Amino acid sequence: MKKNKALKRFISLIVAISMIFTLGLTVLAQNSGALTLGTSVDTTTVNSSSRYYYTFTPTVTGAYTLTAKRYNNSAGSGRITIYTSVTGSSGYETFSGEVATYNVTSTRNQTFPTTGTLQLQAGTTYYFRVRSSNSYGTTNSRMTMTLNKNFATITFNGNGSTSTMDNFYPTLNTASSLPACTMTRDGYEFAGWATSAAGDVVYADKASVTPTGDMTLYALWNEIYTIQYNANSGSGTTPASQTGTSGSTITLPSGGVTRNNYHLMGWSTSRTPGASDTIYPLGGEYTITGNTTLYAVWGRTLTYNNNGGTGSIEDVYALVGSTVVLPGTDAGISREGATLVGWGTSRGATSYTAPGGDYQMPNQNRTLYAIWRSTLTFDSNGGTGTIQPRSIAPGTLTYLPSTGITRTGYGLRGWDESSTATTPAHSVSTYYTLNGDTTLYAVWGPQLTYNGNGGTGFIQGGTYDYNYQVQLSSNTGYQRYTRNDYTILGWARSADATAPEFGLGGTLTITEPTTLYAVWGRNTTFEPNGGVGNIPSIISYPDQRSHFLPKVSQETDTPWQDGHFLLTVRRRTTNSALPIR
Repeated sequence: MKKNKALKRFISLIVAISMIFTLGLTVLAQNSGALTLGTSVDTTTVNSSSRYYYTFTPTVTGAYTLTAKRYNNSAGSGRITIYTSVTGSSGYETFSGEVATYNVTSTRNQTFPTTGTLQLQAGTTYYFRVRSSNSYGTTNSRMTMTLNKNFATITFNGNGSTSTMDNFYPTLNTASSLPACTMTRDGYEFAGWATSAAGDVVYADKASVTPTGDMTLYALWNEIYTIQYNANSGSGTTPASQTGTSGSTITLPSGGVTRNNYHLMGWSTSRTPGASDTIYPLGGEYTITGNTTLYAVWGRTLTYNNNGGTGSIEDVYALVGSTVVLPGTDAGISREGATLVGWGTSRGATSYTAPGGDYQMPNQNRTLYAIWRSTLTFDSNGGTGTIQPRSIAPGTLTYLPSTGITRTGYGLRGWDESSTATTPAHSVSTYYTLNGDTTLYAVWGPQLTYNGNGGTGFIQGGTYDYNYQVQLSSNTGYQRYTRNDYTILGWARSADATAPEFGLGGTLTITEPTTLYAVWGRNTTFEPNGGVGNIPSIISYPDQRSHFLPKVSQETDTPWQDGHFLLTVRRRTTNSALPIR
């Protein structure tokens, strides 16, 4: 009975063994252990049906490489297949989720994959199955393999920050972008990464990095400064504070505050800026250097009035007491017939600052008026002498001169804008309104002169317009000529005239300078010589040689002396007898 039971057990064992070989399974399948990064493992002798495998569960998602070697005394080639799943018990495992298969064909070390990297995910268990590539299973192969990481571990140091960041695992020798910095530090702004705690920035935030090994990056921080604004006696809404790091720029406010009768010029670090202080313009850029208070800068307004000209000049805003350079003659305003000579505080200012000159800003808003000057030039127009030009404000009255130039035979009748005028538009010694640069030409009139021609006395001549009909002197009154034993007969243009051309009180149409000479007649008078009565005088013309003496009729004339009659007349000077008519 016992023999029968033993026989049955033996027969069952033989059948089981026979079934195993019939199905091609092997009892060598087993978990050979876990892989350790960088540690080589010997796969011993395996065949094509081997179920030797090693497990590896990465803690870092990244790139890995596998190095394997087949020994010279091994037949065939080795094969390493990586799976993500295995089921079944020892000796009956089923592998699935193939990741990669590598054939080891050389006795030298081979690194897989031949291009790129083996990307493994953290927390996933991988099964590295090692077997021979001989499909008959009768030839064994021996190999070794080593799993290495192909990534760098980059550790981030907050360097003063109380927050942290996860490590970064980029592929070695491959460009990768750093993760954005998530660490913070109160009162500071992240500036970048350095390779030492006190180093300079090597990598900006999210910059590209090509690691060759593990490294630690240190956060660098810039202190954040505050820029505050002060209305500086102004009112309104003071601009909100702004922040930034040293060297960064901000855009300054363009307004928000006002002050009565003042203009907001900009911002300054000084409450009362002077010539050496910088005034930062409204809306301009400001470079932060530290915590700062910027004060509103208030200026007075300087307005330019063209004062009758054309064009305009923009207002200027200046600090009280500061120097303003006034606009020059090319500043954009003009006035026909006038020149800009300066800027004054009133339209008719006689004291002013020259164009382009310095002007000190008063403690009030100020309007400066353009001061214009027109030039009045006097042209002697054929005469001699000089009258200086006059620089006069346009629209101003000026007294026209009557002296200063002369012309032989002519008198200054007046002034005219035309050099050919014969009758002046403007008389001498009258007021003239100058409205622009002007040249006035002297208008000359011919002179009429009286000559006593041997007589004594004085008659005032005159200056007249051309073709003027002059009423001549009648030689009466206090302006007259006298001559002993002569009587004036009239006027002639020649001193040697024997008869007058113009009677006393007559008229002359004057066309040129003229001198009129007195024409005299000699007086002959009669004395009674003891007689009584009167005999009229005789006037002789200059060329008259004889006269009939007066005849006295004895029958009708009254005798000059009782009992006597006139017999003859004698010349007083020679006592010679003259015949009686």
